Amino acid sequence: MASTDHNRFDPYSGAVDVSGQIASLLACSIPLVGGVVSSWSIGRIGLYVGFAFVYLLLTRLFVLPGRLGCWLRDTPLLYFPLVGLAGMGLIAISGDSVIQPVVITIPYIQALISQAPPRPTLVAMFYLMLLAAGIVLSGERSIQSVLIPLSVYAALLLFMRAFTRIAVEQRRAREHADRLAADLARQRDAATALAEENARLYAQARLSATLTERNRIARELHDTIAQGLTAVTM
Repeated sequence: MASTDHNRFDPYSGAVDVSGQIASLLACSIPLVGGVVSSWSIGRIGLYVGFAFVYLLLTRLFVLPGRLGCWLRDTPLLYFPLVGLAGMGLIAISGDSVIQPVVITIPYIQALISQAPPRPTLVAMFYLMLLAAGIVLSGERSIQSVLIPLSVYAALLLFMRAFTRIAVEQRRAREHADRLAADLARQRDAATALAEENARLYAQARLSATLTERNRIARELHDTIAQGLTAVTM
């Protein structure tokens, strides 16, 4: 994560990292398999694989710990346009407006988690424009062929925004509960240590009182015996 408060992305959160990578792989591999089955040319396959490699590399580096991952998370004006353009290239090459546009949802979720408002909204608008451009570049020219996937993925991005917000709030609540539990545990340990110290001091006080009383009795006996011996001697 970056050092700012709004940059809350956690590469070890598990769900975002693993599910995002699986979705990215599926979004890149399914259109490729379909293209190979439908007899894409070698050049088209090579171009697609090149864009897919760049896209998968960027999305993977973004969630990794270390300097490079932190640098990408700290330079959103570089990362999000680059990965968005890579996604647009995949859409334009494959011509798939059903599965392939999933590539724009992965970095959008990363923006929702790691960036402060209004950046995620700007990223969503930019990605929807790239989606429309990719569909047009793939050869689709009718308004219907552009508006339908654009509307579907606009609704999907809104859903992911709400879902991610709920997930982030639940995670904050769990972290707050964990902090409270840790504080209570520390307070309990401190109270236990204080009780043990009080018991030790009480035991020392009783021992000191016992020794004082013994010393007093010893002195009285000594004085009584000494007086008696003196009287007998006289």
